[in-house]
Order: sequence, then structure tokens, then C-alpha cells
Amino acid sequence: MLNAPPVHFVYPLVTHDSLLEIDDVDQHWDRFIYGRDVWIVQTFLLLRRKYPTFTLGKKPRASCINIIHGGNSGEIDHNKSFYFVNLVADKVRVPWVNYEIVQNRMQEGWKSAYIPHWPQPGLIKRKSTRKHVFNVGYLGAEEQNILKKYSVGNDFKTLGFHYVAMERRGWNDYSEIDIALAIRRFSRDTFPHKPPSKLINSWWAEVPLIAGKDSAYSQIGTEGEHYIAVDSYEQMLAAIKMLARKKEYYTEIVQNGIKERKNYSRDMIQAGWCDILEKKITPDFQRWQALRPSFRMLDSLKRRILRGRSV
Repeated sequence: MLNAPPVHFVYPLVTHDSLLEIDDVDQHWDRFIYGRDVWIVQTFLLLRRKYPTFTLGKKPRASCINIIHGGNSGEIDHNKSFYFVNLVADKVRVPWVNYEIVQNRMQEGWKSAYIPHWPQPGLIKRKSTRKHVFNVGYLGAEEQNILKKYSVGNDFKTLGFHYVAMERRGWNDYSEIDIALAIRRFSRDTFPHKPPSKLINSWWAEVPLIAGKDSAYSQIGTEGEHYIAVDSYEQMLAAIKMLARKKEYYTEIVQNGIKERKNYSRDMIQAGWCDILEKKITPDFQRWQALRPSFRMLDSLKRRILRGRSV
């Protein structure tokens, strides 16, 4: 067990009594759809199995390592008597926190550590009985779906495929999906603040992923081996047709993902959290805790100056 002051997860949005009773995140997978729930609540529940002293509450606590979500940073009293770890996610970074957890290696910097998301809880992989490519599923929020600008339904039908917009409440179910799409924009943008979650989940679902040029994907996999990257609508259609036509290549991408996914299991993500907490955050917390109040003010000023250059 971590030999350190208690870790406290700060979640100011709702009451937590029912959250504390969740023992199986797979059974309650639909509780973990939005970023704050995924990062704060799910992480608390999964790490609590190893560290039963961890707590969850609405407000930060003194003498604790307070873990907050970037989306809540503006709602939290960042009094200098509190030590904060910010789960940056894809939110605006704030300079006053003591430490940062980031989800893309391009976000790494001074007093920060990278760790990917947990795999999708309650994930249902593609049925092994499916032998042909037909259903092509779009992964992502419908309001941000780039494919709405195109006649995707008719184009897919013409090519012999069926387009499926996977809803938030069905993001875990790949049972009838033959190819997954994760394209934010048809461009060469690398999205340095976005995570590799959709690629990791596709590996666990055993479904090939056609994605954009996201840096997060190239950080953990290789284009053409673990996923297909495209930067135009026409390239996307060509990639779908290729996967349907070249069954050996389809199988190869799936098998490559199966080999890689062991590095992104729930146990491996937990081990990553433990390593960061024990070897990086706890020593920094102990150093900060030993500072006199006047030196804590100087420490805060230093953080604002150094981190402010990169936010």
C-alpha cells in the first residue's frame, strides 16, 4: 500500500453516496461516459481496491493530495494550503496546480506525468461469428461528427456498407461493428490534447480502426499495422473498401491490436497510476508539505511562472 498521506479525489458536481457503493465499473459502465466521471470517479473506484484509504468528496482537503479534473478547476478554491494534482484531460491548463496528469505525450512538461485512460468499462467485443464487413461505426459525440457534412449514409449504401452512428449510451458495444471510425477532422491536425482511447478500445473490441492523424494514436501504435490513418473523406472510403476486400489484412490489423492491448489493460493502467503516485507525486507533496507558509507562496509563484509559459 502507498506509504503516503491520503489521496483525495475532488468531484464537486453531484452527491456521491451512490458512487461510493459501486463495486463493479463494468456493470455500471454507463455511469462513465463523460470525462469527469471517467477521470475522477472511475479512477477513484478502481484505485480504491488497492488503496482503501483513498477518499472522494466535493471539496479539497488539507494534508491530502487533492486530485481534480481540469473541467472543474474554475469551481475549486485553490487556496495555497491545498496541494492539487490536475487531470488536464482536454481542458485548458491552469498554472496554479502542483502537479499535472496528461493524456497525450505532447502535453508533458514540467511537473507532469502521462497516463492513458482506463479501457472502456463494460466493453463488448465484436462477435466472432461475423465474417464479413458491413457495419461501419462512427465513434464520437454526434454534435462533433464530421461525417454529418457528407452523404455518408447513401455513400456507404452504394458501396455495400451500413453506416452506424454509435450513441454515447452504446459506446461500449462493438458486437455488431466491423470497422470503427475515429476521425475528428479531415486534415493533418495532430490534436495534441486528445487521448488514444478509441484506438485502445478498438484493440479490446477486436475491430480495425480508421482514424485521423491524431498524435495520440501514433504514440502507441504504427499506421498501417495497428490502425489506418486518413486525412480525407475519399481516403476513408478507400480504406473501408480495402479492409472489406483484403480479409488477411483485416485479420492482421486485429491481431496486431490484440498483441498491443496487453500494455493497456486495467491492471497496467493501475500499475501506471501507482508508479506515478508513489515515485513522483508523493515525494513532491512531501517536499511541499514541509515548506513554511511564506515559502509555499514563493513555490506557488514559481509554478505560475514556469507552467504559465506552456499553458
